[in-house]
Amino acid sequence: MATNYRLNFDLPMFQLHIEVPLQDIIVDEFSVALLECKISAQKIPSFTWYKDGQVISPSERIKITSNNEWYRLEIKSVAAHDYGVYTIICSDGIRQRMSKANLYVRPVRNFYDNYGIVYMNPCPRESVAVFRHLIDLSLQIGERIELEIELKSACAEDFLWYKSNNLIDQDPRTIILKDSKTSTLSILRARKSDTGLYHVVAKTNRGITSSFAEVIVTNVLGIKGSIPSVIEHFPDELEIYVKENTRIMCKAKIDSHTLTRISKDGLDIYDRFKITIEEYGGGYIGLEIVDPCLHDAGEYTLTLHHLVTGLTHSSSCFLSIQKLPAIILPFIRLLKPMDSVVACFGSKLILKCSFDLQGYDYYFVNWTVGHFRVERSNYRFNVVCNGGDFYLVIKQLEPDMGGLVACELRRLLPNRRSILDVTISSNIIIVPPAFFDHEITLYKARKTKFYYRTCSNITHAGVVEAPSRNSERETPGVSSWRDETQKKEVKKNPAPGDVIMEFQYCRLENNNSCFIEIIKQCGAVDCSTLTVHKKVVADVAPAAADDQPQKASNIVVIKWQSDLDTWYAVDFYQPDGTFFEAGLTSLPMFEVNDPPIEKILKFQIRATPRMAALTDSQVVCISPFQDEPTSSGTCELKEMKLFDHSYRKTDNLIGSGAFGSVVLVKDKRGKYYAAKILKTRTQKKRDNALREFDIMKQLTHPKVVELIEAFSSKDTFVLVMNYLWGAELFERIVEEEHIKEVDVVPYVRQTCEALEYLHALKIVHLDIKPENIICLSPNSRQIKLIDFGLARILKDDYVTRAIYGTRDYVAPEVLNYEQLTLACDMWSFGVVTYMLLSGVMPFAGEGWPQRSANITRANYNYRDPAFEEISDLAKDFVDRLLVLNPAGRMTASMALNHQWILDGPPKGTKAGHMKQARQNLKSYLANYKARWQRAGNVMIAAHRLRNQVGQRSADAERAPLQVT
Repeated sequence: MATNYRLNFDLPMFQLHIEVPLQDIIVDEFSVALLECKISAQKIPSFTWYKDGQVISPSERIKITSNNEWYRLEIKSVAAHDYGVYTIICSDGIRQRMSKANLYVRPVRNFYDNYGIVYMNPCPRESVAVFRHLIDLSLQIGERIELEIELKSACAEDFLWYKSNNLIDQDPRTIILKDSKTSTLSILRARKSDTGLYHVVAKTNRGITSSFAEVIVTNVLGIKGSIPSVIEHFPDELEIYVKENTRIMCKAKIDSHTLTRISKDGLDIYDRFKITIEEYGGGYIGLEIVDPCLHDAGEYTLTLHHLVTGLTHSSSCFLSIQKLPAIILPFIRLLKPMDSVVACFGSKLILKCSFDLQGYDYYFVNWTVGHFRVERSNYRFNVVCNGGDFYLVIKQLEPDMGGLVACELRRLLPNRRSILDVTISSNIIIVPPAFFDHEITLYKARKTKFYYRTCSNITHAGVVEAPSRNSERETPGVSSWRDETQKKEVKKNPAPGDVIMEFQYCRLENNNSCFIEIIKQCGAVDCSTLTVHKKVVADVAPAAADDQPQKASNIVVIKWQSDLDTWYAVDFYQPDGTFFEAGLTSLPMFEVNDPPIEKILKFQIRATPRMAALTDSQVVCISPFQDEPTSSGTCELKEMKLFDHSYRKTDNLIGSGAFGSVVLVKDKRGKYYAAKILKTRTQKKRDNALREFDIMKQLTHPKVVELIEAFSSKDTFVLVMNYLWGAELFERIVEEEHIKEVDVVPYVRQTCEALEYLHALKIVHLDIKPENIICLSPNSRQIKLIDFGLARILKDDYVTRAIYGTRDYVAPEVLNYEQLTLACDMWSFGVVTYMLLSGVMPFAGEGWPQRSANITRANYNYRDPAFEEISDLAKDFVDRLLVLNPAGRMTASMALNHQWILDGPPKGTKAGHMKQARQNLKSYLANYKARWQRAGNVMIAAHRLRNQVGQRSADAERAPLQVT
């Protein structure tokens, strides 16, 4: 974590201030690294750059620049020795400021020489767990550096100490002590050159484990800061079920003189079997509560006490524990345990757990990686589910991800709550690149077996996972790498019809990256050569209008290397569990047209004789099926008695309002659906229900809720739709603890895709708001647009007006009782996007009259502090939607081609974790949502309706006219 140190605190800060500190970065070997910080000062300061305490001088490879505001250090062709701690110290002659950051170098080497990722045999986490990690140190020249690691069990065979990727040897100043459980590194009379990243790797008889910390040595006073101090506190409250192990996390700055104490409701806790303290990388401390009971509820406090200064700091969380619901959980069989991983900073990893599940639609997983809790894809992780297989793709291994990795299998309950079924845990062990060099050196010297299992090639498109472990017995721990000396299987031409390769492909959300998992292969094909590339081909058909750019198809090319004298048949896996032949290819490659996001596609490659009638350059292009809705426009009204025969109501109410209610129902197979029950005692209400039914039955799009069945009686109308287990859009954002601006883009893009589809059918939704954008499931970022109770089909020969909707989201023309167009939805869509980015409404005011006046003038701004972390590109997207003139707003097609949607926030911007936006959204949900849900779709601007009576009378004389 980048840190900004302010030195000499007694001097005025505003005269010399580091406005934007250095940031930790991870770069590939041989690439370019850029460290930069922004400094504000009354006069131009002098500055010096340091690497591990030693002055950096400019060279052909290292460039140092400044423009009296931004100070930059650029390193070309980064090498392994550039790994370390970088600092810049600025001085105006009176005072000094310092900022620091860590540079981690990711090795890029030959796959068969040194690959930097190892999957160990599964072993209990406790076998190699660290009880006490290394602690970051900031100290003065001449003081003593002391770093200590302690394992939970006495199983260590050796400890290896590294400083900035270099193995440490003992000398007169450096003392290394170690036994089977602990190891201590002591450096006497610390020097500036002792600054660096310190890493210790413990080799045990069950595997390896590690810990790391940074050490800053300087001759300037005032860099230690406040110790102890809690940087990120516990959550204020947490609610769990009985028997559900839980972990409460905080981040603190401590040192070796800091003691930790746990108390519950003011009383100290000494039962460390029930409640334990876990330390994680990056200064994170976890409070783990094992097998909680009802009486374990209460306020838990972690207190940090410094033995030298006597200072204390604490953080508290109130834990609520509920009884388990009366539900019988089926027995779950684990098919594939999760392997431990040994890797370097920056590695791309794939973790997998497989369970034998019945009714897997009702299951999801939560992943724990270091101090991160991962429920769905975000800018750091991708979560993918395929039946009982659950994958976690770590895009780039960061320091805070070391240690515990756990997969919690949870079962969904009808009320969108969930209960924990089983937890599978393992370890991610982060080691310096030099560790692999050390192990290879030992291998070459001893000529012992050398094994590997790795994620294999990192292609331009994403991550490719290597074949699963072969049947040969492997030794545990670090030696669980494949023997490089084993004989390779002799290639032979397979017989026609033989399966030569079977694999799974999944397109990921960010930048169209992907991963591939090899399921099986024969010796005739080297699956390590499997690569994925992307090409974009524009449609030949012209655009429908000048303001709507041409769409483009995402073509993914999957290829492999093969010397076989054969053609290939590509089989595609179907939902019924069988393969069908999708086509033939004369080359070892095929194409996939617009693969769905976060959906695993399974392929099978078979050898087939050459076809004389076909060309030798034929490549098959597969268009995979999407999750299309089940309705096809032929849904018919049925008698109400058939509804009672087919469905059974549960006690769960999903929503209610003036229209009626939405209840959870279950069919005879036990599958859940949402039933919207409309009261149609008057002809007007019945006409409204029929209109909603007529619109919904023709909707067939993955981003729009699908109508399953419809039933009618004299005074009741029922629409049965798929039940969406995910939360409403704003609730989802609030749950995303580590959300950034880039994570908002997929939700905005999908909503825009739904609007593009509706608007192509001339359907205006008229009630676009967060409550009507629902996520499919807890693990998915896929959304659906719901509630077409206000939707209308616009016709060219009719003028449609409306005077209702959900206030604060409606367009100005609705308030002014003007003609409705498709642009009404785009205005509401702009309001939703504004709120997603900030958590506040764009049109503020003391009351509704003032807010409505601001809407009709398009009077909004970006002054809320939440927008300090939002890019100008995102604001430009909103500005093009919140346009007073409907004709000047972006259409849905134009919005989908906006740079923010296509590319996301610009790299290098200040887009942060949107903490202020999440806090604002919490307040919004607490203060407004409940009231709006009770009111339903309320009438708005009644005074404007009265003012428009004369105008309506005049318009009625002009035919044709339809007033709604």
